[in-house]
Amino acid sequence: VIAAHSGEIDVPATQGNIDINATAGTLDIDSAGALTIDSAASIAIGTNADKPIDIDSTTLDIDSSALVVI
Repeated sequence: VIAAHSGEIDVPATQGNIDINATAGTLDIDSAGALTIDSAASIAIGTNADKPIDIDSTTLDIDSSALVVI
């Protein structure tokens, strides 16, 4: 168990990947503030196999510097 009651948890990877595998169950990420994901290269969701994606939101805002294809 990793816990931080009064601070943050940093997992630096200066020479490789951080790989989280949940072979059973769910990966559940909760945040009291904004949950942000960023990358210098890309963000890929569902690229290994076609799977459903569920977005439940009061507002959907998609910003793109190029094409948006749905």
